[in-house]
Amino acid sequence: MKKSFFKLTLSHIIHLVAVFFLVSTAKSGFSSTNLAPPRPENKKSPIPQICLDALSIKSKVSELKWTLRPGKGSKGNVRFIYQTILSGKGGAQLSIEKKSVPQKTLYLSLKTLKQIEFYKLNPSSPKKCHVTLLRKEKKTRENSHYKLTGFKTKTSDFTDDDLKMLLKESKKGIIYLWSPHMPYSVGSLYPLQNVAKKLKLPLTILMDPLANDKEIKKVTKQFSLPSKLTRRNKAERLHLQGASLHFPNYFFYKEGKISHVQLFGAKGEEAIHEALEKAASK
Repeated sequence: MKKSFFKLTLSHIIHLVAVFFLVSTAKSGFSSTNLAPPRPENKKSPIPQICLDALSIKSKVSELKWTLRPGKGSKGNVRFIYQTILSGKGGAQLSIEKKSVPQKTLYLSLKTLKQIEFYKLNPSSPKKCHVTLLRKEKKTRENSHYKLTGFKTKTSDFTDDDLKMLLKESKKGIIYLWSPHMPYSVGSLYPLQNVAKKLKLPLTILMDPLANDKEIKKVTKQFSLPSKLTRRNKAERLHLQGASLHFPNYFFYKEGKISHVQLFGAKGEEAIHEALEKAASK
């Protein structure tokens, strides 16, 4: 009798210890101070921290928010470029392109309002990055990637001053860029307007600054578009963030800042809603 009682008591003790362990583990995992798991290190960053250090850029890899943007290749093909805006650098933009040949080679451009610096990076190990300065170019409208040459800024054009005023006056909203040369960008106006109306968000519609005047007249007449939708985008800050890489193009902003969340191409209401939710959570 004593023997069976001892076995029962021991099994109970083992069971209680197991339950106590599970409860304490669950409690520590779901405590008020640990509601969310620790933020993982940004291991998918296209540029290693050692290369940033070699370039004397004071930014942590985990803090940089990279956006993958389409670009046009030298042979007319589509290539993909990672871009990010550096804080504290006056809106300076880093662009990175990975190339498999030679292996692990990164081509980087650092764009500021005054110049563009081009580098080749070879991270040979986690502790070493070979940096080669390829060239420097003074930043002018003639050599900028969006080429606004030949156009005089009109009072009706949307400029950087207009952008500053918009961000100051509106807590949050949407900026939509379209082109009469891209038919889908006209069709996407309608679902976008529906979303903005339902959510009571201010919507700013801007046009491709390089759009042909004849094509503008043709498209506006065909779709009965009001002239206010043909305001050309001349804000360099938007162009630095890829405004002219593709049309249509969606920007989202809140509290005076443009979100890194961006949409390219024709989108329906559901996709726009998802992008807005993602931008709000950033």
